[in-house]
Amino acid sequence: MRVPGKSRVHYGWVILAVGTLVVFGALGLARFGYTVVLPEMQRDLGLDNTRAGALATANLLGYLALSVIGGALAARFGPRIVISIGLSVVGLAMCLTASAHSFYAAAFWRALTGIGSGASNVPVMALLSAWFAPRRRGFAAGIGVAGSSLALILVGPTVPRILAAYGPNGWFVRWHPAKRGVPDA
Repeated sequence: MRVPGKSRVHYGWVILAVGTLVVFGALGLARFGYTVVLPEMQRDLGLDNTRAGALATANLLGYLALSVIGGALAARFGPRIVISIGLSVVGLAMCLTASAHSFYAAAFWRALTGIGSGASNVPVMALLSAWFAPRRRGFAAGIGVAGSSLALILVGPTVPRILAAYGPNGWFVRWHPAKRGVPDA
């Protein structure tokens, strides 16, 4: 018998939808989507392939640093707070990456982006596991990690259009809309 006013939707599905969006931003845009703007960024900052690769390494090192303690932080302060702070760091660091005018500044901001990604991705995956029965955990985790693929599907056709519309400053627009410095298209 259904109780009036009670929703029949398990709250775990809400957690799964939000978790997928967290992975969309924390990994899909912040780590994987970055590679789409890298050639323009590399040209604008005058980076060789070694330094361009070092930017990805800086991001990975930041991610690894927080992935080791991300779960512990979520257990101590709560996953909602750690994930929210992590995503805020990701957004801020991506904007600051767009303001970088040197390799070292870009590497610092990419490392900070990785820190935010680790702080949000690790706890959200644990959260998905907590909200689903053992027989559905793999299903929930599979949908959650698909968030990064969804970001790539969106970024793939969108970023080249932005780069074409804004030319050399296109990667700034992609990462930091307020820093256009070029007329609106």
